[in-house]
Amino acid sequence: MSIHTKPEEKKNWEAQVAAPPYQGHKIFQDLSKYIDFYNSWAFSTFFFMTQGTTSVVNLDSYVFSSIKGTLSSINMILKDGRINDSWTLLRKYHDSIIINIYSCLFLKDNFSINNFVVKKINDWIHGKSSLPEFRIMSQYIRNHGELSELNKLIYETDDRYKKLEIDAMTIPIITFLKICYSMIMRSI
Repeated sequence: MSIHTKPEEKKNWEAQVAAPPYQGHKIFQDLSKYIDFYNSWAFSTFFFMTQGTTSVVNLDSYVFSSIKGTLSSINMILKDGRINDSWTLLRKYHDSIIINIYSCLFLKDNFSINNFVVKKINDWIHGKSSLPEFRIMSQYIRNHGELSELNKLIYETDDRYKKLEIDAMTIPIITFLKICYSMIMRSI
């Protein structure tokens, strides 16, 4: 919808959003499953301390809880038919996953008996510093030896994953957004 949308077009769009085919779309069931999944992960990791930090609560628990909240927001926004807003939250979801992978790998690589607290991650958790730029975290993940087989599959086998440039859980959301967009374009 734009500021130039005619009242009858807006009414038509609102009717489509309220209709059972839209409200009953499979994506809402999928989102509920993902929300439950991240909620259970957040709860099950809560009581384990993250090695390499002084945090009492597990770092993964914070991230999984954040992802759960993001998916809940996407669900709510899509139910209201505000499709464009969900793209921003989809990016937040993606960023949360990159941050989680990066922080786990960085802690694994740098935690030792001689380096009991990994300053870079610990300072970030306590708000004393920020994480590196997204580009640097992505490169760290892509070049990490422990993920070499996965990265080879994603980036070197062929270009099907590179073309997507998203993780597997966002595919249904993207598909739904494309369907909604095509519905909008047909009604205009």
